[in-house]
Amino acid sequence: MEQAQWDPSPSSSELMARHVLEALEQHGVTTSSMRVVDHDVKLNRHGFDAASFR
Repeated sequence: MEQAQWDPSPSSSELMARHVLEALEQHGVTTSSMRVVDHDVKLNRHGFDAASFR
């Protein structure tokens, strides 16, 4: 079975977040963003394990 290829194109939520961040930056706010999918985040029964999210 062939492994599915990951599509690196921006998601609609990523595009919306970019618009919000750009608007905030126009008012002098320093912003940044990261995608959880790009990190090895461990999940526990309560959600993600904050200690693993670096």
